[in-house]
Amino acid sequence: MCGITGFNWKDGLMLQKMGEAIKHRGPDGNGTYLGSNISLGHLELAVLNLSENGHQPMFSEDKNLILIFNGRIYNFP
Repeated sequence: MCGITGFNWKDGLMLQKMGEAIKHRGPDGNGTYLGSNISLGHLELAVLNLSENGHQPMFSEDKNLILIFNGRIYNFP
């Protein structure tokens, strides 16, 4: 199971500490995003998608939207 961390202020050190506390949940990779009013972290457990395309956070083409999630996208092939 992946791990997700986050809160509504910018604090890279706190985000790192939260990630360390649950790193066993995502041994295959990690990613973070720090904005002016948000901190998001993702620890990845690669089950289906072992490529770089599955790394998070994910961004829209214009970088206006940032997504971190845990789940499956069914019927994707």
